[in-house]
Amino acid sequence: VLRIMEPSLAYANIFIDLHSDESLYIYGYETEFEQVLLSLLNSSKQHLAYSGVEDGKIVIQISNKMIHEHHYAQVTIEDNGFGLLTDDLEKIFRPTIEHEERNHKLVALYMAKEIVENHINGTIDVCNYQNIVEDELITGTRYTLTLPVTEKEDKDRLPL
Repeated sequence: VLRIMEPSLAYANIFIDLHSDESLYIYGYETEFEQVLLSLLNSSKQHLAYSGVEDGKIVIQISNKMIHEHHYAQVTIEDNGFGLLTDDLEKIFRPTIEHEERNHKLVALYMAKEIVENHINGTIDVCNYQNIVEDELITGTRYTLTLPVTEKEDKDRLPL
């Protein structure tokens, strides 16, 4: 997915920073999961373009989380745009579109949520965030995917 997005992101002066704790495996169809990642990365790219940030950055963190004695892969995708309006946060995964110019993005995010929740049995959330990095306040949008992890031996697994 990053190979597909890299030229577009580089042209828009957006840097990708990828961190992963370990190799994790999830159930699902590879093309569907790729579509989820493409939708979220495109959304972050659009947030950065809209915010006017000159040196855009998207941080992808993949980690192993234990929740109620079950292992999950947690994938966070953060951009350093200025975050979303509260109204947009509440509507971002809905199937109905109110603003024609954002039609494509919102439909893609609705489909990403459907894939994650109904095909992978995971969750997807979005929020605005603030971090202080080297005495500088960084704000942006964060997408969080929480996906059940499988054992390596399972035949229908996807590597993260």
